[in-house]
Amino acid sequence: MGIPKEVVIIATTHENTKMIDEVYLHVSSHDKAHKLSEAIIEKTQGSMFVAHKEQVSPQAGGRCIQLIFADDLLLELAKKYEATKVHEVLDKDLDKGFLELPTTKQAIAILKATNRINEVDINKYRENEELKHKVKAISIIGEIGKVANDVLLIQFFQDNVITLGLNTEYYLPATMSKREIQRLFKMKLYKDTIIA
Repeated sequence: MGIPKEVVIIATTHENTKMIDEVYLHVSSHDKAHKLSEAIIEKTQGSMFVAHKEQVSPQAGGRCIQLIFADDLLLELAKKYEATKVHEVLDKDLDKGFLELPTTKQAIAILKATNRINEVDINKYRENEELKHKVKAISIIGEIGKVANDVLLIQFFQDNVITLGLNTEYYLPATMSKREIQRLFKMKLYKDTIIA
């Protein structure tokens, strides 16, 4: 569990780590590789080296949507956003503070990464009904785009929806122009128009 041996000896009432090393500590080669991988990831954050926790090989729609649309991060943000509106008017705009959250920044980076969609077998997910519903559920992307006045974020999002065939002619026939998106940002009741 990553607990230092020096702490474990206190719980086991040993005087040193010799017994822990000889008897209890049997680290498999898989565990060793995992520990090394985690250490590399931790040390290379923000450097010129890029380390990924896992190889990108999406096995299911859930993995695909996380890889391209960051739905896990955005749904968590949506929960927090809804919680901030409990005692407020229902149409309260997203607070600009949300843009500073590490989760928001990470989600935006995923959505704006131009090469991530190339890592997915598009034909495997094309027109997938389950993915359509999941993508529609992350409508907070429109709120983030509006508050950040980030047209490109919305265009990248829409382009991925279209590339995966998660649109229909009445749903999202083409990526909206900058002017169309900015006009939507100014509208009061635009919320799902970014996606639907």
